[in-house]
Amino acid sequence: MDTIALKNIKFHYPGSDDIFSGLNFSLTAGIRAGITGSNGSGKSTLLKIISGLIKPQAGSVELFGNEMKEEKDFSRFRTKIGYLFQNPDDQILFPEVEEDISFGPLNQGKNRIETGEIVTEVIKEFGLKSLKKRNTFKLSGGEKHLVALAGIAAMKPDIILLDEPFEWLDGHHLQIVLDYLSKVDSFILISQDVQLLKRLCAEGEIYVLEKGLLKKEKGEGHVF
Repeated sequence: MDTIALKNIKFHYPGSDDIFSGLNFSLTAGIRAGITGSNGSGKSTLLKIISGLIKPQAGSVELFGNEMKEEKDFSRFRTKIGYLFQNPDDQILFPEVEEDISFGPLNQGKNRIETGEIVTEVIKEFGLKSLKKRNTFKLSGGEKHLVALAGIAAMKPDIILLDEPFEWLDGHHLQIVLDYLSKVDSFILISQDVQLLKRLCAEGEIYVLEKGLLKKEKGEGHVF
């Protein structure tokens, strides 16, 4: 069964040309897919359609074998799909790092003790111990990205959608993110850095989004 299946997706923003005019894409459990493409090609839009933040004008979105027709359909699977926004300021909700990371597990129905154990584990994994009481709105861009991703990791989703997660990361923070993603079973990762995509995704699972279509990249930058 496909974890995600997009069928004949058509979408355009008001007053603009079509971004997608028949896009098809599927992802099975255990696959890491990388997507690259030029600015404005629709990469972020694609993730928003998958997560239900944007509704296509035509076509269908299926998650875990279920067709998503309304917001209530998407809401059933929100805790199974983590979504890292390109801008962490769009994702961070609370003024304290530890509190923000706690939100996901608590929203899943875990009690305070369970949540505390999860948060402690995640804070250690992401190297955030010195930041856990810091004000989230005063962190650097790279630190905010780590906190946002740690909040997703705390929910232990089945799949993660990541929109340019490497932006603003220095070498240390980048390595933390790479180490985490190397242990994630399934994700869709958007990045302009093809070398990092090749490092994280199996051959044949890197796509170029161009003219509204996803094309697999093969070998040294060749698309077929």
